[in-house]
Amino acid sequence: MRLFIITLFCLVGIDSVAQSAQPKTYALIVGLSEYKEIAPLQFADRDATAFAGFLTTQHVPEANIKLFLNQEATRLNILDELSSLTQTLNPHDRFYFYFGGHGDLEAKIGAENALLLLYYSYKSGYFKGNEYLQLSELKSWFDALAKKQVEVIFIADACHSGGLIGGKDGVSKTQQALQARWAGITKLLSCRADEYSLEGKQWGGGRGLFSYHLVNGLTGRADANQDKRVSLKELNTYLTSNVVKEANPNVQTPVVLGDAGQLLAAVSEEGLAELAAYEQRNFPIITEVNLKGDNEKATAELMSKLDTSLVNAYKRFSKALKEKRVSVYDDSTDNALLYYRRLTARSIPANLIQLMKRNLVAGLMDRELSMMRAVREKGEGRVYDFNTPVTPAIRNLEEALKLFGPSHYIYPLLQARILVLQSQILPKQKPLSQTETIDQNRKQIQDFYQQMYTNRQNMLLAGLRLEPNMISTYALLSSVYQDKRLVFLSKTNNQQLLDSALYYQQKVVDLLPNQSSAWLNLANTYRSMQGANDRPNPKTIDYYLKAIALDSTSQEAYLGLGYLSRGADIHATYHDYPQAIRCLEKVVSFYETKDQAFLAKGIDSYTKELNSEEYNMNKNNYVLLLHGLIELQSLHKVMGDTKKADSYFDRFTQKADILHSAYGYGNAFIALYTDFQWSEDESDLSKALNFQQKTLERTEDNIKVAPAADKPLQTLKYRELLKGIGVTNRALKNYDEAEKYLQQAMVYPVLDGPFTGKLKLIGSSSVTYQNRLLLVPGGTQKMRNGDYHYRIEANAEMFFIKWEQHKPDEAFAWLEKAFQQSVVEHGNDVTGQSFEQAIFEAYKDMDQQRYKTLKAKYFPPTTDKK
Repeated sequence: MRLFIITLFCLVGIDSVAQSAQPKTYALIVGLSEYKEIAPLQFADRDATAFAGFLTTQHVPEANIKLFLNQEATRLNILDELSSLTQTLNPHDRFYFYFGGHGDLEAKIGAENALLLLYYSYKSGYFKGNEYLQLSELKSWFDALAKKQVEVIFIADACHSGGLIGGKDGVSKTQQALQARWAGITKLLSCRADEYSLEGKQWGGGRGLFSYHLVNGLTGRADANQDKRVSLKELNTYLTSNVVKEANPNVQTPVVLGDAGQLLAAVSEEGLAELAAYEQRNFPIITEVNLKGDNEKATAELMSKLDTSLVNAYKRFSKALKEKRVSVYDDSTDNALLYYRRLTARSIPANLIQLMKRNLVAGLMDRELSMMRAVREKGEGRVYDFNTPVTPAIRNLEEALKLFGPSHYIYPLLQARILVLQSQILPKQKPLSQTETIDQNRKQIQDFYQQMYTNRQNMLLAGLRLEPNMISTYALLSSVYQDKRLVFLSKTNNQQLLDSALYYQQKVVDLLPNQSSAWLNLANTYRSMQGANDRPNPKTIDYYLKAIALDSTSQEAYLGLGYLSRGADIHATYHDYPQAIRCLEKVVSFYETKDQAFLAKGIDSYTKELNSEEYNMNKNNYVLLLHGLIELQSLHKVMGDTKKADSYFDRFTQKADILHSAYGYGNAFIALYTDFQWSEDESDLSKALNFQQKTLERTEDNIKVAPAADKPLQTLKYRELLKGIGVTNRALKNYDEAEKYLQQAMVYPVLDGPFTGKLKLIGSSSVTYQNRLLLVPGGTQKMRNGDYHYRIEANAEMFFIKWEQHKPDEAFAWLEKAFQQSVVEHGNDVTGQSFEQAIFEAYKDMDQQRYKTLKAKYFPPTTDKK
């Protein structure tokens, strides 16, 4: 069946269009997406409302526009209005009649019976009532107006719905009736007979393809000669170009009948600006589309002549597409792409192939849309969801390219999105050579990152050339220029990098002025810029406050402003402790509302969900809560309010104990301990030590009751905690206690099991602090490849203890044991460049040659190890 959106309209308000004195404009607009009995439509009422909105930009008084939507679209209302307008309209006036709804024939005997169906039309027989408009009677109304010298323009957005009484023949004859020339009346039709009129969310958030471009063209997009007026010829060219292009691979060809020189509209600069702003905010996509009307019945009619095997294959295709099994990355044997290829190898209707192809491409784009949603819609500066590999999204877009081909208008846009995704793939770094000097290896690392960022930048810029105003590209380009590794290692001037970051982030803000994330990232970009008098750049604080104003729940904005106000940045003398306290109290309040659900699952869920996305997200939130409490303890202590400081530490201890009770000791606590360990206040270090010792006792209890499958993990945590206590004691210069715990760690047995079978060693994380080297206490960490990494710095810690005690021979003896252990542990070592560099920087009197000689003994200049 065909759904018809018919518009008769006459435009006024343009001095050069209407030559007579003060011509007037009236409009009767009808839009039906809902029917009492007949199948509903999707966007017919939105199309009608949009057309009424366009008329107001042409200075048509609202009192002259009658809009009947859905239940209001009755024969009585419409004919009463027509009768009234017939008496009101004068020569040279213009009149709009806009109808959006179903159209059909009850009897297949002639086009004179073509009907426009109203809200109360009966689905079992239109002539059982009188809720319809016949084209023949409308023609009589319009002929009379034309004889009265009223300008009449008849626009039909004919939607081929199928499934109504007239069937396919009714659709064809109704469309033929619409295409008949009516003397003195201009006609614009959405498509030719036997074509499909499309609607979908990609047009204006949910519109008909023809109606969307009709309004855009009349607003001014069709003004080819830029004389600020739109003629029928210009509108014809615009509609034909854009509707045909965007319907591809479906076929939809508008039909225009009338005087090509007729002037239809004045260009609306305001309307064009709003349209441009909308298009900047809403990137081009291909969405699943429907045939207007009863899509399921229309499709059934297309398949009515197919054999059973083809019908079943199509049903499997539709089911797979609906359930998002689009390609082999979703299901290797049951996916929409597979069924599409099977079907297109057979003889099936072209219209069905076109519809399948378009909706399949929409499905193939879904991975990229989901992965990039936060970047594109909120302006966030990085892609978070890389637990989901990027390669499947790229491969799906490549399949979409093949389906549409280079001639399709969205082809370059798909290419742009592939480039953006490819820019996010991390290349493999060549292993550092043991024979090179630190400076040579540092240069290798520098060259690697420089090349990586150059490639990433080039891909993003190439994507931007293909798809301008691509928010995600601007956001990712800004993040590239802000990456600390690039700033640290790049040969490029740091100010140039910062200027580039600011330029692209400002573009994001321009396109997303109401998104808190965009302003937050702009604030973060300005954060490294020094202001006057050794203070932050004022824009940094202003933009944090702007982000908070747009989203009062933005914990990231409060956190950023809180840390800035604490005075932890490059602004050495700047601080605003009261503001820091206000912000961090907000952050703590946000996280405290989330912790109960996290803790409620208890230890039984811990082993099962250790690496689930939900578990990790909740754990990170809880750890940030604990960090916030510690920060508030420190700030109140600086402010001299020891009572408040102690209360925050008590809350920290209580919550940390609860978390440990529910989930055991985890790697996330490492950073919490180091908050204390790197403190200049000995009492803070003592608190860290007390907490670690309490945790050690509880971990020992947990080992006794833990399920057998969990014991290897628990014993490993116990050993790592022993090392951590050793580190804290070394920070306190309690060297005897430090040695005791480190020696225990060296001999403590970690049980074998499925968990330990995935363990791999990594080198120590090390930090130079107060002319000493501190190693971050090791823990376990789940890596993306399924392995668990842990650290082996107990022997290295003994090396540091002896060096700090000025016992170089004993120190090097322990260093040799660390190297020996590295060899035993399958070649994993603590000899990485960052580790080595930290040692030499922390201990300026280190005998570097002795170190290198000893290292070469166990890690000779060859790929083999002893």
